Amino acid sequence: TTGELHVAGNSSPLADDDGGSGANFRIAASVPAGTHYLRVRGFGTADYALTLEAVPDDHGDTRAAATELAVGGSARGRIDAVGDEDWFRFRTTAARTWVTARAESDGDTTGELHVAGGATVAGDYAGTGGNFRITAGVPAGTHYLRVSGPGTADYTLALQETLDAMEFARIPAGTFVMGGNYQAPQREVQISRGFWIGKFEVTQGEWEALMGENPSRFKHCGPMCPVESVSWEDVQEFIRKLNEREAGKGYRYRLPTEAEWEYAARAGTTGARHGELDDVAWWHGNSGYRTHPVGQKRANAWGLHDMLGNVTEWTADWYGVYPSGWVTDPTGPSTGTERVARGGDWTRESGFFRLATASRQDALPGRRLQSWGFRLVRTQAGGSSSVTAGDDHGDAREAATEIALGDSVQGRIERVGDEDWFRFRTTAARTSVTAHAASEGVTVVEVHAAGAPPAADDAGDGWDVRSPRSTAAVPAGTHYLRVRGFGSPDYTLTLQETLDAMEFARIPAGSFVMGSPEDEEDRRDTEGPQHEVRISQGFWMGKHEVTQGEWEALMGENPSSFKECGGQCPVETVSWEDAQEFIRRLNERESAAGSSARYRLPTEAEWEYAARAGTAGARYGELDDVAWYRGNSGYQTHPVGLKRANAWGLHDMLGNVREWTADWWGDYPSGAVTDPTGPSTGSHRVYRGGGWSLNAGGVRSAFRYGHSPGARSSVFGFRLVRTE
Repeated sequence: TTGELHVAGNSSPLADDDGGSGANFRIAASVPAGTHYLRVRGFGTADYALTLEAVPDDHGDTRAAATELAVGGSARGRIDAVGDEDWFRFRTTAARTWVTARAESDGDTTGELHVAGGATVAGDYAGTGGNFRITAGVPAGTHYLRVSGPGTADYTLALQETLDAMEFARIPAGTFVMGGNYQAPQREVQISRGFWIGKFEVTQGEWEALMGENPSRFKHCGPMCPVESVSWEDVQEFIRKLNEREAGKGYRYRLPTEAEWEYAARAGTTGARHGELDDVAWWHGNSGYRTHPVGQKRANAWGLHDMLGNVTEWTADWYGVYPSGWVTDPTGPSTGTERVARGGDWTRESGFFRLATASRQDALPGRRLQSWGFRLVRTQAGGSSSVTAGDDHGDAREAATEIALGDSVQGRIERVGDEDWFRFRTTAARTSVTAHAASEGVTVVEVHAAGAPPAADDAGDGWDVRSPRSTAAVPAGTHYLRVRGFGSPDYTLTLQETLDAMEFARIPAGSFVMGSPEDEEDRRDTEGPQHEVRISQGFWMGKHEVTQGEWEALMGENPSSFKECGGQCPVETVSWEDAQEFIRRLNERESAAGSSARYRLPTEAEWEYAARAGTAGARYGELDDVAWYRGNSGYQTHPVGLKRANAWGLHDMLGNVREWTADWWGDYPSGAVTDPTGPSTGSHRVYRGGGWSLNAGGVRSAFRYGHSPGARSSVFGFRLVRTE
């Protein structure tokens, strides 16, 4: 069963929450005096019992102490413990104002909007981790935002008018192969200029905020669900009104061309989909025959959600057969009777969910379907239909601050939308650089290399992590760094050659019990016997797995299978012997520079000691919080450092890639040992930590396995130990 609460005076109903398991639903709301309605529906035959209870408002005291927050403003806060909550107060004067509140957090946060004289609106999840997003139309009056969490979390809360809160991702220029199957021939397409595309499908809340009504069949899904039942012609009217609204702000909006849509959807991939179907799309097999809030499915590598599934998306093009041969920036036939739509939707079987022809559909421009919606492309006003990488930042670049390789500068982002620019120069034919913005808030840094599209931060879409890093190989010339913020963060920006930017954590000397107890779930016999190990001297260990950018900066090439993941993702498809060659060259580089630092692989004992960081259980945290593994990886690697570090500041010790160690494979000793280095000879080298391809049982602190030193696989990577 599903339920809706229709509150007196509200045009949109409140949809049910999950409320438990199975077919149960639960709706909680604060309602004004008046007559209200509850609607119960079902898919099939169901007996149900409906209970309605009154719950007193117990927030009077906390509301009285609420912090003032203006629409267009932001605030930072911290949830210290379970049960803590922060309250914020804002006011509106118009008869109806559409607002969006969004929180970016390093932990888990939840949000509620308490509307003056009306209902309580719960936060939808839009993205990853503990972020929430609430969209609602509110009357004139005083309203409240409540932020709470199940644990400790620092957060930044921003409140904007809904249309100002639309988020866009930067798509770089490039080429790809478009088409296939019955629409043959495939053809190579060049997208000559980068552009910005909506991270999400346009929502019901965004549509109603601009158009004053909501045409959607699934209104009960809520304002964070995609608008649907809109024709191509309806969409053009929305775009016309939006461009009128944005006149003077420097932006214009349009539909993507069909080629832009597929290029953005692929995000560098060449397969049928950019991930496992259930991970990336709402379709016939998991949708429950309805739409869902945007952003709940995993984004592609360029930060775009729901490119497959949820609703089929209109494009700008007339429908026609693909031409043969190479084309640049195609826009489809000049005339036609039907417009192209892409991506499949909640009604479609799995065969439709391909990025090529099987998800290519067409319809008359005036036709409205309850499974069709759209997303927008954003360009600069007065510019061409696409935006050349960097050509929309001329004035800001002119005022850029000079920064040299090896330098650090401090800055502050005052509010959402602000940005700082920095200029640096290189003279070598190729220099690999890393920019790192350490911040108390949420920042994003981009490297704009001469003649190239920007290299985004390690989160890919710019708002999901703190202290982002951007790595890029740049030619000789003048380059720029762009720092943006969500809220008002102070930051320290450091620019270094990539190999100089590797970070290491100090691991203290100490003792621990190595291996797993016999009753540990998924234990293997090779993890015993447990034995006490003494690490007699402290050492420095890489905070992160060695990245693709670091490998390429030293070795001049990138062997990784997941190159599209980017320079901040772990290097993989490297053997133990390959890792030794990397280490040899790195030590040569340090010697030539007069540095006493030397690098090596950790011993197996050092690895487990550092991974445990004083813990004795199967893992140093909850699995999904600390590791990329089969259950959440989408069968690929991810940028280093996105998962929570252990107590000693090491990220991805579990999951992402399996890490080579220095030791030959062998049985454990039965007694206490000091600084063990494994057998003196053998045929296999030990790797630890599990990885993106393994189930939970292989992602434990004690899990160990071995392989021949020359073996290469997309699951193998490594991290370094640094000594003096």
